Amino acid sequence: MAVAKQQLLDIFKKITEVFEQHPSITVTPIKGDPPEQYEVKYDLTGVYKDQDGRILPSTGHIVTIAIPFGFPYFPPSCRPKTPIFHPDFDPASICLGDFWQQERSLADLIIHIGRMITGEIYSRDNTFNEEAAAWYLANADKLPFARFDSVDAGKNRPETSPAAYPTGTIGIDTLEDSDFASDMTFLELDSEAKVGHPSEPPSNDPGQVPEFDVETIWLLSRQKRFHQMQEILKSMPSDVTFEGKGELLERIETSFAEAHEIYQQGEDLEHQGLPAKALEKYIAVEEMVSDYPKIHEDIRRTEQSKDLLGTWVQDKGSLGADGLPPREKKRPGKTRDKGPQAAESSNGFRRSTLNTGKRRRQVNFLPLTIIGGLLLVTAPLIYVYTSETSRYQRADQLYGECTAQIQARQFKAAARSCGTAQTLVREIVFVKTQAGAELSGKIEKLLNSEELRQGLVGNVPVNGVYVPRAIADSLKSSQDIIAEGDKLMSEGNWEKAIEVYSSGLQTVSENAKNDPSFLAELRNKIHHGRFNLLMQEGGQAIAGTNWQLARNKFEAALVEAKHLRPEEQRLLTARIQPQIDMSTFQSLKEQGDEKFANSDWTGAFTLFQQAISLGSRLKQTEPQTLDSLQGDAIRAELYTIINEGKESFAREQWDEAIEKYAKASKILMDNRALLNPADTDMNRQKLARIMLQTSIIRDRQEADKHLAVNRYDEAENSLQRVVKAIGTSPLGKEKQFQKALNTARKTIADIREKQYIAEKTRYLEENFQALFSQNYPAAAPETLSMPVMTYLKQTGDQLLFKMQCTESGRGRPLKLVMYYTYSKSTDQWAFHSTTE
Repeated sequence: MAVAKQQLLDIFKKITEVFEQHPSITVTPIKGDPPEQYEVKYDLTGVYKDQDGRILPSTGHIVTIAIPFGFPYFPPSCRPKTPIFHPDFDPASICLGDFWQQERSLADLIIHIGRMITGEIYSRDNTFNEEAAAWYLANADKLPFARFDSVDAGKNRPETSPAAYPTGTIGIDTLEDSDFASDMTFLELDSEAKVGHPSEPPSNDPGQVPEFDVETIWLLSRQKRFHQMQEILKSMPSDVTFEGKGELLERIETSFAEAHEIYQQGEDLEHQGLPAKALEKYIAVEEMVSDYPKIHEDIRRTEQSKDLLGTWVQDKGSLGADGLPPREKKRPGKTRDKGPQAAESSNGFRRSTLNTGKRRRQVNFLPLTIIGGLLLVTAPLIYVYTSETSRYQRADQLYGECTAQIQARQFKAAARSCGTAQTLVREIVFVKTQAGAELSGKIEKLLNSEELRQGLVGNVPVNGVYVPRAIADSLKSSQDIIAEGDKLMSEGNWEKAIEVYSSGLQTVSENAKNDPSFLAELRNKIHHGRFNLLMQEGGQAIAGTNWQLARNKFEAALVEAKHLRPEEQRLLTARIQPQIDMSTFQSLKEQGDEKFANSDWTGAFTLFQQAISLGSRLKQTEPQTLDSLQGDAIRAELYTIINEGKESFAREQWDEAIEKYAKASKILMDNRALLNPADTDMNRQKLARIMLQTSIIRDRQEADKHLAVNRYDEAENSLQRVVKAIGTSPLGKEKQFQKALNTARKTIADIREKQYIAEKTRYLEENFQALFSQNYPAAAPETLSMPVMTYLKQTGDQLLFKMQCTESGRGRPLKLVMYYTYSKSTDQWAFHSTTE
């Protein structure tokens, strides 16, 4: 800062001590901590000019005093806020004349202005208000209007400077309105400037008319900040008007009506779940009324909804009444084809014809013998066939029972059934050997099945793993917990789901025999729940524009994702990384804004640059956002350099300060496209003005140092640089610089006169013995010593010198004195009689 904090504290302490009990002056800090701007109320009698041109008495005068850049080398900026008719007052400033060249106390300045108000002090020439100057001269017998006691305001110091050239620095008026105050408010770089001018507290004077800056109103109009304009115009008294006021009011009303209609459309679209379309409407509102209430919040919210809203679809297959896919019905077993029944054959026997006579029956034993032999041969075959067929059928029946018993978890009975069936099948040797072999393989498969073997030892399957029944019961309980957790996850109740999963994990972990894969699945579900919970909290942080918290949540979610399966990691990382980048971008921007607001320009610039680098890689970053951020970075860099210039100025390192200001001016010029061109040009002119002021201070100080040791040539060279700098500057025609120019020229003339006299004095010193011998014949030159030459005055073109020396040739020293003159026109020296 150009004005150190401790210096501001000292000023505030002094002002408090002086004016705390003052009967006529009230001083109130209105800006800065410690204060660097004050409002002073004078309960003193002055005069003002009314609308009819009458000069009338007035009291309750109010003046604002701001400690400027370059203080105390530049005087405070003083501005009246109430009407006053005075030669040194105009609506924009107060002329302090030479007062600040002699006084460096703000308390003394406040007293000085009070005396000006009462008419005790006023200028008689070079005045702001010539009409007031004429009136004050004509009414000098009535002045002052009142006298007041300065109490302890300090020593009674002279109010005007008798010296034509002060020993300190020159008194150039500072920039208007504290342009170079420590909070950088002088740089109105664009409509979104980070450092605004704090509003002044309302005056307690009911008769005071508030000020309205028409230029500010038109600037707000160009920026479409109609809401702020509306507030300003509402507070403006009805009798205050300016050109174009009616058109502005009409434009504000029309713009607000159109914006309101579009805003309602945006709200409807957002309620319908169409954030992208709602965002388009909100942006249209912002383009129409840039400070429409809450529009920036609405835009941020819909942008976040658009970015974060995903399409979550859960495919549900056809479920049965029990919530699970229906099982295939068992097809009925094949009925054995019995084949067509053999048709019953009837063997016809011829009846014997009875003769009337009795005949004897004859028996044929050969067929019976053949049949008996066949029976003896086929009977064993029939037995074997029937027996093995019965075994196969019984074995097949037992195989079915074994299968059913395994399904019914009757493992011992199943083992018995399958064992018996296998024994029966192995006894089949001649009949159904192929079918028996196939059935034997099936039975063997059942006997060797994992389900039967585990079942026989009392284990049951849980998630494909066989465990003892006691453990299975525990796992069943855990599965119920998992089902509850899955249900909570599907409802989005991540926090409760994590609690349920964690409870299940603890239950299962207590048994060391549990399958590790089951534990891994539970842990995976917990990580899923934590991931979703952190993503939800990150989204909530974004909605609340808490970017740093959002970034922390998303980074924590990324850590959780790394505990999931590789394929899940890839998908979730791709989803979350853009959120981390965007939150980081917004967090950097937010931190930069905070440092900017706290005047930490260097820190703000670093953060803005990091945000720009990251934002340029983000797909969702709007170009205008990066442009705005680039502008912020430029402003931060600019303020950093200007602040460095102020620090150099405070250390009286003038060349370094000028170099910093020149660099700041170049930054403004190089980035004119990103900043408001009109403001850029204005601020470059302000920097040019302060650079010129600084160079004048530097050269005048150098001149003072040379004059102190009578080095007139070097002093004149320094002042000639002042003359050249002002003469070649476009700002040289301004009043303060013209005043500095005239002072420098007058001082140069004085230096040359002193140098001229010094040359003549040296001549007398070098020739004093000869000159005294001419006028004192009795004095031998060798007896003369200790010459003292004094310039007395100039009369016409005659320079009068007093010559003095000591004559020691007559026993005791005698002081000899005579007067000598030099004629500029004839270049002749002559004895001067004191009687002339």
